[in-house]
Amino acid sequence: MKISNFLQRFFPAPKPVERRESERSALSLPIQILAQEEAWEATMVEMSDKGARIHLREELEPGQSLRIQFRPGEIRLAAHCRWARRAGRGWLAGLQFDS
Repeated sequence: MKISNFLQRFFPAPKPVERRESERSALSLPIQILAQEEAWEATMVEMSDKGARIHLREELEPGQSLRIQFRPGEIRLAAHCRWARRAGRGWLAGLQFDS
């Protein structure tokens, strides 16, 4: 038996601490991001009652204020970008809803 297996048996690794305050749901929802005078197509890939993770082609800046539009002319949510990172040919961004 390997020493690492032996140690894991008696001293299991601690479970990661969950930092999120609310449960997230995975989805694939086409949306528009409206920022100042620009509008970009995006896909919402996760959503909770506090925020969302989106995938888009354009880069968002942390702290940037924006609106999420679900259908043209319909529901808009105010949010701001918490983080953004490169993901393939596009960007992933974490948004926090403004309440």
